[in-house]
Amino acid sequence: VNINGALENYYDKSKTYTKEEVNDIVTKQEAKATDITVYRGTFTNRELVQEGTFDTDASPRLTLTYSSSTGVGILKVDFKILKSVGQGAVIAKLPKGAPHPAELVEAQVWVGDVSTSIWMDKGADVIRMYATNDSHIFNKRIIINIPGIFKK
Repeated sequence: VNINGALENYYDKSKTYTKEEVNDIVTKQEAKATDITVYRGTFTNRELVQEGTFDTDASPRLTLTYSSSTGVGILKVDFKILKSVGQGAVIAKLPKGAPHPAELVEAQVWVGDVSTSIWMDKGADVIRMYATNDSHIFNKRIIINIPGIFKK
């Protein structure tokens, strides 16, 4: 980050600032840049797709980590496919009030010779999966992190 550019909007270049005043400005900017909220989602049909390992409060398996100051979010889905999943099936959802993708976010993974993908459509609050019916991918832990721009 170009600190001079970032701070141009917050100080007058014609004035002299003390070290404490500059430190205060930097601290306030850092606080804005680290305004992170974590939203915890749920799997909608745990007979088809469920947590990749035991879900705990300390290690949730479906989260959206979101910065409201930047709009950047990272959707983490840690899961196992248990049975065949139909094309576009909803496998999980984010909680009410969570930000939605500004555009489609999607990721693909290969387990051996078998692939699958998950995605969230623009403005959606649900996570969908590509048709996945090859049993070689069943009961394998898959962890996908999808970065994107999200908005409330």
